Amino acid sequence: YESAMHKTQTVDYGIVINGGRDLVLDDCRLPMKVGDIVVQVGAWHQWCFPNGAQMAFDMIWADFVDGPKGLAQGNDKLFPAPTQAFEGLCSRRLCSWELLGRQQVTDGLFNSAAIVDSIADWIDADSQSRIQGAERDFYAGLDQPAYPFNRPFKSVEDILRVRGTDEMERVNPGWRDSITLYGDGTIDIHTAPSSILETLFDVTASEVGRLLRTRNGPDEIPDTGDEENFQTLAEARSMLDVPEKNYLRVASLIVLEHPVRRTECVARAGNLERRLTLLRGGGISLILNE
Repeated sequence: YESAMHKTQTVDYGIVINGGRDLVLDDCRLPMKVGDIVVQVGAWHQWCFPNGAQMAFDMIWADFVDGPKGLAQGNDKLFPAPTQAFEGLCSRRLCSWELLGRQQVTDGLFNSAAIVDSIADWIDADSQSRIQGAERDFYAGLDQPAYPFNRPFKSVEDILRVRGTDEMERVNPGWRDSITLYGDGTIDIHTAPSSILETLFDVTASEVGRLLRTRNGPDEIPDTGDEENFQTLAEARSMLDVPEKNYLRVASLIVLEHPVRRTECVARAGNLERRLTLLRGGGISLILNE
């Protein structure tokens, strides 16, 4: 397999976990083996997999200014960072997917860009594979010629059909708590957990800690009845020790109250468990039985 020659608006830190992979640049081809690390700074490059490989990436959004020579290299368009590329798909109903992906890659678990691209290929109607995505030719090699379905997911479990999500399930079985099929792409500042806020603003827990403590009320414990609600986004912003550029980059995604509410009731008797989930708001009214 060989990717297209491309570049992204990111600084990429990658480490080879197993197998081997070749990095092709303008003037050379660099074989990489287990333990090798590469730092990409917006350069045109191509990935080749002569023997198969697995890499972990940390991709950090960045702007680069090309000179005449740089603009002349290659003929591919400038691809945006994975989070930007995915924003807008499926009416922005999977915003938390790109956040989940960024969380995983930041933790060094796997290359989330491949999962995000593969999800986008699963949802869209065409048969053209994205840089690290997967269309019918890929799944045919796995004896799944009907994949991808080229439609939105009907359940969260459907996501596990997508290329690369089996590894995500292995290393982070709690991933389901970070996504929804029924959102509108916005993040509720009153309910988003610390991990989502950290990833959203590209900061550490300390930068969002003051907001969480204020939000949780005097006892600083969530869901105890003494929580405080922010009256405006400006008030919430004043509680965030986040760089202004980080905040402005995602400000359009933040809301005081998400339009969709999820209520769950779980009943257990011995080894038997039943779950009733109610989803209401934003034109959605669903009752799910599990």
